[in-house]
Amino acid sequence: MRSPPHTQIRLARHVLDQRYAAPITIEELSREVALSPYYLIRAFRHVYRQTPHQYLVGKRIARAKELLRNTDTSITEICAAVGFESLGSFS
Repeated sequence: MRSPPHTQIRLARHVLDQRYAAPITIEELSREVALSPYYLIRAFRHVYRQTPHQYLVGKRIARAKELLRNTDTSITEICAAVGFESLGSFS
């Protein structure tokens, strides 16, 4: 694989960091950073050792853990607040 365009990959990570609680597809993310979905996944994995989806889920879980530890917010509310579509996907 040729060297990935680091600026666009960092931008993709920044978008995921800022909008982790909102639904986002790989197609939407790839349009924002001007890379094909397939290439974005490969380049992101090359740089961060995980796919954009894995990174996003990890980000959501980390935020959920923080909220569970530090607030009295219900699990259902936390699930929605961090971007999981259902309690089943959160579990």
